[in-house]
Amino acid sequence: MDPAQPYYQGAETPFVLPIDTNNHSVMELKTRKDFLEDGIKTWREWHTYRALAIIFFIIAIFTFQYSVFLSALFALIAGKAYGEHVKKNTMLNVIMKNKKMIVTR
Repeated sequence: MDPAQPYYQGAETPFVLPIDTNNHSVMELKTRKDFLEDGIKTWREWHTYRALAIIFFIIAIFTFQYSVFLSALFALIAGKAYGEHVKKNTMLNVIMKNKKMIVTR
């Protein structure tokens, strides 16, 4: 065995770097103010969509006696609002709570 050659002669390990990022940064640094503005906006939308889902669900129940199609429309709107509520809930309570934060003074 030649001492200039490494012991392991296998394939090289692939190393992945972002080559074409379309002028976007790989890592985004946010100030506390920007982070809180995004979080508060998401929190407000979370509660708004929950209230809208409940309101449209109640309207769908009351309009069922007049028109099935109108009731179905309100039920679809309530379902869409509830879906947005679940999406914002996942964003706040699953993703944002598990995010690692670097705190500097």
